Amino acid sequence: MPSLSHIECFYWQFQPRVAFATQLTTFEISLGDMETIDIGRLAQALQSLTNLRNLSVQLSDCESVDYGTDWNRLKPHSVQIDKLTIGINEGTVLEAAQGLYDTLSFFTAVTVEISLDNVGGGPQLDYLKTANAEFFPFGTIILLHVSRWIYIPDLFMAIGRSCEIVHTVHFDVPHGVHFTDGFHDQFDHSPFRSIRHVVFHKCDSLREEQVKFMLKHSLFAEVADFKLVSCPKITEDFLLDCRDEFGEKIQWTL
Repeated sequence: MPSLSHIECFYWQFQPRVAFATQLTTFEISLGDMETIDIGRLAQALQSLTNLRNLSVQLSDCESVDYGTDWNRLKPHSVQIDKLTIGINEGTVLEAAQGLYDTLSFFTAVTVEISLDNVGGGPQLDYLKTANAEFFPFGTIILLHVSRWIYIPDLFMAIGRSCEIVHTVHFDVPHGVHFTDGFHDQFDHSPFRSIRHVVFHKCDSLREEQVKFMLKHSLFAEVADFKLVSCPKITEDFLLDCRDEFGEKIQWTL
């Protein structure tokens, strides 16, 4: 199969070290309605894709993980790819999400896109961590889509502290809450110097006073582009006033 470079799987039948593994540059897998995910077997298969550039993994209704299969745990962030897309969807337990992150932790992607779609009843931030409670997203561009409420200050701080290579952060969090409350006690916090671009997209709860607070806060001092897209509580008159005060740093699309 000399021309094979892209494969899609809708359940786990992919075997490690198959003949065409080294040809694949794009691999998409959807794991759904599974009682148990064999984490070691999944890791072995992914590590055999030595020319991989784009990986997409979707979990739905995954109830548990099995660490029984041994695998070679590569150094974290030791394998470079272009894009890593992850979907943690309804019915997937926290243990399954954490197990997936353990499997994928050896990748460093230019772009990391993670969607949490109506998962769990606990803190959504936990669904972005490994089994060892380490924050998972690691890339130069991080895009996060979270359908349930999430505490934005903790999320932003986790990104800045855990990912020293990130330069663009995109929040698509319609139910994001307390956008600035956690920053009030940290007025002198040094900015995360790598973060140059911040986008808030469809953040239904984001208010104008919170936007101005962030624009003035030392934590965002190194941000060159602060963009708002389709945030319904933000008016154009307010944004024009911000443009007068902060210049081209503030960008928007209504």
